[in-house]
Amino acid sequence: MILTETSVVEYLGQRQLLAQGSPWSVAGSPSRNRNFSAAPAQGGPGFFVKQLRVTAPASVAMMQREATVYWLSRHDEDFAALQGLIPPFVLFDGAEKVLVLGLVPGSRSLFHHQQALGDFPVAVGEGLGRALAAVHQRVGLRMRSDPSRAAFPREVPGIFTAHRGGPLVQWLGAGQMRLIDQVRKSPVLSQALDHLAATWSFDSFTHGDIKFENCVLAQVLDGEVRIVDWELADFGDPCWDAGCIVQAYLYVCLLPFLARRGEGLAGRLDHAGARAAAMREALGGFWRHYAAGRASADLERVLGCAAARLIQMALEVMHGQPEPTPQALSLLELSEEVMARPLEAAGALGLGPVLKSPEGRTCPIYGESHERDRDRDRQARHTLGGRRELPDLRPGATLPPVGKGIQRDVPPGPRKTLGCRHELEDGPPGLTGPGSR
Repeated sequence: MILTETSVVEYLGQRQLLAQGSPWSVAGSPSRNRNFSAAPAQGGPGFFVKQLRVTAPASVAMMQREATVYWLSRHDEDFAALQGLIPPFVLFDGAEKVLVLGLVPGSRSLFHHQQALGDFPVAVGEGLGRALAAVHQRVGLRMRSDPSRAAFPREVPGIFTAHRGGPLVQWLGAGQMRLIDQVRKSPVLSQALDHLAATWSFDSFTHGDIKFENCVLAQVLDGEVRIVDWELADFGDPCWDAGCIVQAYLYVCLLPFLARRGEGLAGRLDHAGARAAAMREALGGFWRHYAAGRASADLERVLGCAAARLIQMALEVMHGQPEPTPQALSLLELSEEVMARPLEAAGALGLGPVLKSPEGRTCPIYGESHERDRDRDRQARHTLGGRRELPDLRPGATLPPVGKGIQRDVPPGPRKTLGCRHELEDGPPGLTGPGSR
């Protein structure tokens, strides 16, 4: 069944999530998936409905992983801290490739919220810092020592290995591969990416694709941030998520000025003027609340991950182009500068005092002993287990089984409010393979 705005209510009624014949309002949103918001015409709790457009094994596996995260948040104490940070789980239909969640009323993405305001509210940055800190510090603490690889494969993000022919390259076009060639030829970028990948940690539950579009502000409920779209959730390095937030602030702030090439970070921020000043305040608020109470908040590594995410953004903005665009090349220039001098970049972004990198240090991500760390990285690539294990980079890696059944989190019968009673048929979607019976 292919869902449309006219068939969503029928689908929800067939699954006894609403009373047949009751008036509901449905709105679709353009996306790579079929996304719909459905709410009672008279007001009250509604649903967010996502159906895959592309049912390739990789897409199904990502939806299965996302459904697993939502299910665990309701039925595993190890993930209970996610409640209040994500929309509530309602139903996963493996046969139709549909995920149903509770609708967060009156919400909009941080991207559209900040765009509408023309500003970067400090309170939003602080809320985002609190939310991400809760994910990293309180979720999956028991599971992280031995997670199910079917659900959470413990993979290093593809951008860190693309320049070495990793799995990401199979999805890149000719123009994007030309940009990757420039990354490969850059001694700063290639060495730093190698180091970050080789020293990747797998001891925190991470979102994996956090950006303003995947964070919503619950304006009607409590004004706090909710995090959505958990398709790439995994046990991994928390610095990646934090670095993605740094990159998101920097990218949105400098977006009007990215066509100008050959200009450093400080110069671009000067051109942004008051926009950059507001961004610094909000980003500083994020970092204060994210790093508060953490035993270790490695700012230098976070900036390295932000630089890697800038490369990923460069690939995204030139999708379908035969050659790297000026905007993509500007992002690559920024990435190289941030990677080479992360502490200086942190100061320029309001994350700490402006610091100078030690003389002769062309790649500070490596720490004080460059040669020692390079030797450690080589050793890490041949070590199995623990924090040094790297994923298999071969294309066509084994994916979790595709499920057929329905996992629900509401009791049968017409509902006026979201249910929370556990009526699961087959267990967590990504852990057992939904509907495997």
